[in-house]
Amino acid sequence: MALSIEFSPLTLHDGEQVVHAAQARRWPDPILLIFSLFYLKILLTFLLAQSIHRLFRPQIYMITTQRVLIAEPEGIIAEMPLAEITKTRGSRRRLMIYGTQGRIWMNRQEDGWRFRDTLHNTLNRLVRVQ
Repeated sequence: MALSIEFSPLTLHDGEQVVHAAQARRWPDPILLIFSLFYLKILLTFLLAQSIHRLFRPQIYMITTQRVLIAEPEGIIAEMPLAEITKTRGSRRRLMIYGTQGRIWMNRQEDGWRFRDTLHNTLNRLVRVQ
């Protein structure tokens, strides 16, 4: 039986189109899960309980023609305009996007390399168009 979670509609800017969207993995990495459960027995604090809750929230990572964003059922929780992106670093399951004003951490990617390649292709095509 699959869980169906409703996401709130996302409002796109004028002329903005979705290029790529990827749903975050439901379960965190086994190492993170074991680490969290181990420390849950030792330090049962509010902060740790919040971090464990955050590990299991459904998320969608999205690339549009104007920005990269992370959405949860309540709405957009992080976004970065494509023009601000300076570099990306990551692995197969994680991706960090650095910008001039901050950074976005996408830690539950199904295929971080594909997401990164799609992001770079989008950036290259938009630079050629402008």
